[in-house]
Amino acid sequence: MKLIGVIFLSILLLTNCKKDDKVADNGQGEVVFSPNQTSNFEKSAENNCELEVSYAMVVVNEMTYNLPVFYIDGMLTTQAIKLNAGDYILEEFILMNDNETPEILDDDIVVMSSVNEEGEFESYVDMTLPYEFTVEAFLKVELHVEVICYYPEYYDWYGFEFFTVWVTNIHEWYFFGDLCLEYPDLYEGSLYELQTEGLQADVPAIFEIEVWRNEEYLGTFSNESYLGEEMPLKVIYADRVGIEDNYEFKLYVLVNVGEGFDYEYFYTWAFTDLAELDMGEDGVTDFVIGDCVYDGIDLVLPPWMDYPN
Repeated sequence: MKLIGVIFLSILLLTNCKKDDKVADNGQGEVVFSPNQTSNFEKSAENNCELEVSYAMVVVNEMTYNLPVFYIDGMLTTQAIKLNAGDYILEEFILMNDNETPEILDDDIVVMSSVNEEGEFESYVDMTLPYEFTVEAFLKVELHVEVICYYPEYYDWYGFEFFTVWVTNIHEWYFFGDLCLEYPDLYEGSLYELQTEGLQADVPAIFEIEVWRNEEYLGTFSNESYLGEEMPLKVIYADRVGIEDNYEFKLYVLVNVGEGFDYEYFYTWAFTDLAELDMGEDGVTDFVIGDCVYDGIDLVLPPWMDYPN
């Protein structure tokens, strides 16, 4: 097979003549990754190199960093990471496309990758991983790692377990809630006071939903930015086809707590793979905390005990 799209990188140490005032005197240095495109770089229908790089997934000493990327004079580089002075091992370096869903990682696409020394692509590159490097205090290490375009057909040739391919389906679910305020005055100074109708007995709930898969936290969706008004909260999750995954949507609602306001846990929707939650004809799962609304509600929860002291 003719290999298309090889990027050659090397190791370069950059030193500063003057210690950066932003780096605390704690024996740390910085590491950045700056791929340089070579003249034989080509995009192909057989590989993913035509995709835009959204971030770099870097594994150093078993710690994973998803680093933002940007271009300087047309050259791709990553955000720096600070590490304590010492010896490290670069285990994986993968350039990723976020598939236009930056809030979830399960559907992200590999664009280019380094090659493990045990991978079948090893003979095509001069540099394989793992790679040992040293960080010195107050110095910047710029690591140029050799990567090749990602060929989905040959995912196992890169030598990383990461390249096991899962097919995922992206699902959406919509939620809207009401919060009954027996004592609206207790919510003066809260975000609820900023809503269109202000404080009243029944206000749109401001809430968050945490998404968990197999007891692993995946992310949080919130309607706080629009104060819970006018539109439901959309929750997105990725379901891996052929794998039984157990999901939990954990509901936290902004309520009065003592003399302040905080998000308190109220309920969990649990399901396997595809959500089958109660919803009305509008396709939205509605809930109410308290007894101020009954009609058309999919879930009624006990009132929050916001009684005055």
